[in-house]
Amino acid sequence: MDADLWGYRIYRGTASSFSLDETSLVESIQSGISMIDRAIKPNVEYTYRVVAEDRGGKQSDPVSISVVAFNTPELLTPSADTVVSASQVQFAWSETSEHSPAGYVVYLSTSPIFAHAQQFDLTDRSMLRTTTNMAAGQYYWQVAAHAGDKNRIVALSPPSSFILQK
Repeated sequence: MDADLWGYRIYRGTASSFSLDETSLVESIQSGISMIDRAIKPNVEYTYRVVAEDRGGKQSDPVSISVVAFNTPELLTPSADTVVSASQVQFAWSETSEHSPAGYVVYLSTSPIFAHAQQFDLTDRSMLRTTTNMAAGQYYWQVAAHAGDKNRIVALSPPSSFILQK
């Protein structure tokens, strides 16, 4: 099926057994092998099923995984008092209430889809990060909490944005 691969269909349910139909379809992707599901609630167990499909419509057997999304760090949106100067911004957010993380990663980008995002690692549980020498323009940022390994995200905040004017 690899040479003739059309893409993947990703389904989500809250029961270990659910129908693979339009009501449980989260996304159909034709390029890439990952997605971010922002329509989930914290502390709920979800089961995802991924089905590969070829150009002729033939589908693979579903592959399943169950996950629990923990509470998301609540961000404090940058405001005038967090812009330190015309090229320096401070970021602040509150810590997650459950599953105390080992550290955080702040993602900063000029793109709302976080293409080419800068990453700032905070392993000392510091709640602020200042970055300097920023050009004027609109920026997007979000915070991920991890459990010691930056690839093991336990919480991801919704994106927030601000405009830096010079």
